[in-house]
Amino acid sequence: MSPARWRGGCLLAALAFAVSCSPGIVVEQAEGGRLGGDWRPAAWITDDGHLAVVVAGSSGCPTEPVEVEPLDPHHLVVTVRPDEPSNGAVCTADLVPTTSVIRLPAEISAPPLTVDFRGKGHGVPHSVTLR
Repeated sequence: MSPARWRGGCLLAALAFAVSCSPGIVVEQAEGGRLGGDWRPAAWITDDGHLAVVVAGSSGCPTEPVEVEPLDPHHLVVTVRPDEPSNGAVCTADLVPTTSVIRLPAEISAPPLTVDFRGKGHGVPHSVTLR
């Protein structure tokens, strides 16, 4: 199976696993099974005009978007970082994708759209261009 097809299957599994609403810029979030190999963040525009982003990190402290900065109508920066553990929780040393659906800033008129991932997360920094 090709790496792209494998990642797509993991992504579908991630979306089917669990979805919860989160405050702030995240509209929805889902977590999936363990990954291996050379993982890079992914992004796409949803049918309702939001931006879905997938980043990988610890299942105990999932990596998630914390800031979205439009640079121009076709370019934005998504800053990600691992969630901080609470109540004595431990960040596990596994690699799990987390899919977050975020609102696009009003300044964005995509596609095409270049999404730059910055911050702290597996495979970051990385850029994705959506067409």
